[in-house]
Amino acid sequence: MGKEYDPEKDILFITPREHIRKRPGMYFGGSDRRALHTLISQITGIATSHAIQKNCNEFSITLADNAQVIISDNGLGMPVEVIEESQHQYFLTEYYLSNFGREKETNLYFECPYFSRSLGLIAVNAVASEFHVEIKREGYLWGQSYEQGLPQTEFRQLRPLAPDESTGSTVTFRPDFTIFEPNEFDYDYIANRMNQVAYCVPELTITVSDERSNHKHQSHTFHHPDGVAGFIQHLNRDFETLHEPIVFSKKTQISGIGLYAGKPQDVIVDVAMQYINASHPAIFSYINGEYFSERSRFELEFIKCVEQAISRPKNWVESSFERHFIKTEDMMSGLTAVISIWHPDVQFEGAIRSKLLNPEPTTLIHDGVPEALQTFRDSQPEQYQRIIAHIEAQMHTRDRRRRVEL
Repeated sequence: MGKEYDPEKDILFITPREHIRKRPGMYFGGSDRRALHTLISQITGIATSHAIQKNCNEFSITLADNAQVIISDNGLGMPVEVIEESQHQYFLTEYYLSNFGREKETNLYFECPYFSRSLGLIAVNAVASEFHVEIKREGYLWGQSYEQGLPQTEFRQLRPLAPDESTGSTVTFRPDFTIFEPNEFDYDYIANRMNQVAYCVPELTITVSDERSNHKHQSHTFHHPDGVAGFIQHLNRDFETLHEPIVFSKKTQISGIGLYAGKPQDVIVDVAMQYINASHPAIFSYINGEYFSERSRFELEFIKCVEQAISRPKNWVESSFERHFIKTEDMMSGLTAVISIWHPDVQFEGAIRSKLLNPEPTTLIHDGVPEALQTFRDSQPEQYQRIIAHIEAQMHTRDRRRRVEL
């Protein structure tokens, strides 16, 4: 007969902090170079979400010696009020308490709308060999230090704020390289990523600096008030464009979550599209400022709406016979599109975040794409006909290729 089962001895119970350190792939996608850079987006996502709510308009990222990263913003600062039930402060809830397996979870968990990674700061703290935070709020500068997710100092007031000193937060961390592979932070990669975020949030100014002694000292500031319209022009800057960008923004409201329960929150979809003289499509999707490579329902809906709008008979008056032979690949050829979605309560399929499940973005795209294309057709008929002529040319090219292959 087999060994007698004893749950207390045979089941290994680990704390949330230990789980994050033992399974970094569940939170950062691995422990390689890409995962290392995910640590930064886990923190900057908080500032970006505050910017969408008009509570922050700038943040900075500084790469320092000894693999340190310093991230500062001019937001409201993380809440520091004491929770009566637990006598822990909201700051500690967000940065240290992971909330797994605790009672009264809704009272202990600090929700941050428009942020795709609800455990972002908690997870980064757990895998950081050093983690320091300073908060300017309630008239004081507050601070605390951690190592591997464990507090090394008390959370305390450091000094009063000067009369002209703004609120905000500063996080300084160093990854624990017993968990991550020994890679360096890539300045160009981070700068390119923050440039994309700045296009998705027109009100935001982002500065990225490299102050490491063994690297070239450089700094770039990104601010793009034209938003996704400017993004599409940036993407197509080296190509022959067929028309000016087609841009639209749609939004709806849903009930808030967590600390924002009962307060309406906006779901926003910003779209820009433009055809170039090329054969391959390029669709770039962003969810709460993060690039999203997997094709979800909202992207399939976008493709379907473009196809349906362009294939309408009234767009093919001079060549009505041709439209019956047009395929989706012809209508997508040469199309560059940027889809930026902001959702206060993002729901993904599975832990690997492979597909967006929220229905609101799909509905907004369904309503917005036909309306935008119709408006552009009515206001810019000559430019619109260039799109039609390009699609026809792609159809004929495809047909010739098919005949050769027969």
